[in-house]
Amino acid sequence: MRLPRVMSPLVIVLCLLCLSLWNSNGVRPAEALPSPQVDPTPDIQGASCRTIGPLNVCLKTDKRSYYQGEQVQIALDVTSLESVSGWHQTTCQYDFGVESQSLKEVWRYLYQRACGDVAWRFTLGAGQTLTYTATWNQVDDSGNQVPPGDYLAWGQGMFCLDEPSSVCDPMSVPVPISVISITAADPVGGIAEPPEIAKSAGRPSSLPIVALAGAAAAGVIALGAGVWYARRRWLR
Repeated sequence: MRLPRVMSPLVIVLCLLCLSLWNSNGVRPAEALPSPQVDPTPDIQGASCRTIGPLNVCLKTDKRSYYQGEQVQIALDVTSLESVSGWHQTTCQYDFGVESQSLKEVWRYLYQRACGDVAWRFTLGAGQTLTYTATWNQVDDSGNQVPPGDYLAWGQGMFCLDEPSSVCDPMSVPVPISVISITAADPVGGIAEPPEIAKSAGRPSSLPIVALAGAAAAGVIALGAGVWYARRRWLR
């Protein structure tokens, strides 16, 4: 039995349609996956406090982690819990520093700064606070940019109290800070998507389209066969 001539164009058209659908789906570019971001915790301060005699000494940083090259703002608050008097030993009233996790000095505020040998007195009432500030530009004492990693910042008041005389040059508890590489591209936590999934994330599967095209082709062929059979019956 030979198929009627009308069937050949239908089969050709359907084959071309399936081929077109396959190609258009196969070359569709995958959507770009969003680059992972590293959040340097902009709203979370670092802080540590300790009580030394009648003084409450607190060290604060404006953030806990910083991008490489970002300025680190450090503040030392010395609050008196009662009325006290004391004296500064030199014209330098305070000092700050940054150390590595192995306690190796990285940066010192008073490094290459001159302090005059001039002592002067001060008085603090209960609840009054002395505030000292400094900015670390993430360079070491030689002026080199520090590498990413974990560091310890500390602050120290350069004075002594009259009573008790044992309170002299009160130093804060170090505050941990982190320096993050600005080019970091690895996601923080979670599980990275496998490359095979990432490549196909931008396009749907081609199997449903091929199946639909095949079903349509089968339906048209069946319809053509029915027409051919009816025509043969009519010609008899």
